[in-house]
Amino acid sequence: LTRHEANTTQSVTFVRRSSLPSSMDHTIPHLGFHPLFSQAHRSYFIRFEDGGPLRPCALLNSHRCVYWA
Repeated sequence: LTRHEANTTQSVTFVRRSSLPSSMDHTIPHLGFHPLFSQAHRSYFIRFEDGGPLRPCALLNSHRCVYWA
């Protein structure tokens, strides 16, 4: 992970977890730390966070969206 990527991932994860309903948060408290979810999370949201297009990079099996910063 580059420093930028790590910071972006932490930022988005924090925002998404803090915006979850409390009941839902108790149901899936480990969601933000699940390895597969974390990878998909980066693929889906890093470009959105950077102001780029929101693209399903994980489904396209492409790492370009993850590493374009």
